[in-house]
Amino acid sequence: MEKILNNIDLFVDYFYKDFFEETPEIVETFRNTNLSLQKKELKFGLKKVFSLIEKREELDEFLFELGVRHVSYEVTPKHYQIVKRSLMKSFRHVLAEDWDEEIESRVGSLIEHICSKMHDGALTVSKAA
Repeated sequence: MEKILNNIDLFVDYFYKDFFEETPEIVETFRNTNLSLQKKELKFGLKKVFSLIEKREELDEFLFELGVRHVSYEVTPKHYQIVKRSLMKSFRHVLAEDWDEEIESRVGSLIEHICSKMHDGALTVSKAA
């Protein structure tokens, strides 16, 4: 993941470009969002995930809370599917010539885990409402 961290701006820019191109209707959800700040938050989140990758309990707690917070941003289960695709494309884009089946499998598992734990957090808000 060092190559991702060394190219974090490229990763984040590619992610949002793809995310908005794939789902133009999502742009409305971001209407009142400072995109520069949003990109900064994604960079922070990715760095945090990578720093906690070997500390599963702390990672899961971070992701759970992130999912809780995203409910207030009107994130829906459909958005998680779009995010998964855009994250995978961004990893593939940045890793380019280093991309292979093993990395694809590991990245896919990581993305699934991230989205699953965030979704778990979001569900607690939905059930409490």
